[in-house]
This record gives sequence, structure tokens and C-alpha cells, in this order.
Amino acid sequence: MIKALAVDFGGVYFSWNWEEYWKGLEEITGVDKESLKRLPSRIWEYQVNKISNKEFWDHFCKGVGKQIPHEILNTFVENQFKPIPHVIEHLKKCKEKHQLVLFANQTEMLDRLNEKHAFYDNFHHIISSFKVGVQKPDKAMFDLLLQRTGEEAQNILLIDDTLTNVEAARNLGFQALLFSKDTDLEKELIQRAEQT
Repeated sequence: MIKALAVDFGGVYFSWNWEEYWKGLEEITGVDKESLKRLPSRIWEYQVNKISNKEFWDHFCKGVGKQIPHEILNTFVENQFKPIPHVIEHLKKCKEKHQLVLFANQTEMLDRLNEKHAFYDNFHHIISSFKVGVQKPDKAMFDLLLQRTGEEAQNILLIDDTLTNVEAARNLGFQALLFSKDTDLEKELIQRAEQT
């Protein structure tokens, strides 16, 4: 029986389009997107709060060989995230029967997006890698999920658009759904409820 839903942020709750991201960065930097993709990134360190926003973008600017105002880069990234209304509305209905957890590998940008869109109140718990210092697919992140919800793994459904995270969850005994833009979340949850 599903008692809690652990919901990823980018790509599930809010949209995220990698193609648009790289295309936009290409326009800002003047560097072709294939070269941008090959640049070493410090995003994993940034997402667990081991480096600052300034350090992250300083490293990026050094990689592209240009000094770009960080405010331009921050605003660009924030604007890539857009609410997915039908997912948000359905999950609001689920809140009456399930614990809802925002379960995200994100930076402090998540707080800024919440200030703009006010979605934290839609969840019982917020587990953000930036605040807890670990990230999916690390087992420690899933251990925090168990602690916060007080539920057993088999009663928690992870909804995530990254296969690595979904596989990690399943290997740890959680239920997991690989989400895509074509996923009918309401239908998926009804089917899972019928299987119990």
C-alpha cells in the first residue's frame, strides 16, 4: 500500500528541458552546446552545499573562457523551471491520503523558486540535497526519506525522471515510477492502488 509519495522537482513537479537549457547557454556564452556539454561541471558539489553559487559559476566561466555576470546565469537557470499544472493539481488531491515529500537534488535555488511560486506548503516534508548534504541516488538520501515519513520502504513511491534514481530506489525496496512528460500520473497511482 502506498502511504507516501516522494516527488522529484525538476522534470516531475516543474518542467526541465535539457535541450532548451543547452541552447540558452549557447546563446549566453557564444560557445556551442556540444562544447558546453563536455565542460567539467561542479554541479554535484553545489547541490550538496560543498561549494557556493559563486564558486560554481566562477568554475563555469573559467571553462567557457568568459566572465559572465552570475546574476544573468542564475536568472537564466531559474527561468528554465516552470510549474506543471496537472501534476501539481493531482498531487494536491493526494495530500489528503498520502504523505507528500518533495525529494530533490537541488541548490538553494529551490528556496528562491518557492518564494516565487509558493509550493512548499503543498508538501508535508521538503528533502533537498542542498540542505541535507547528500543526494539521490545515495542510500543516505533514501534513509532520510524513511526517517522523515516514518514509513517502510515498500509503502513509499518515488516519482522521478532519472533512471539511476528509480533503479536505486527499487534496489532499496521502494516502489518507483520513472516519470516522463507522457506519464499519466493519476492513472499510474490508481493502478498501483488497485494492485495492493
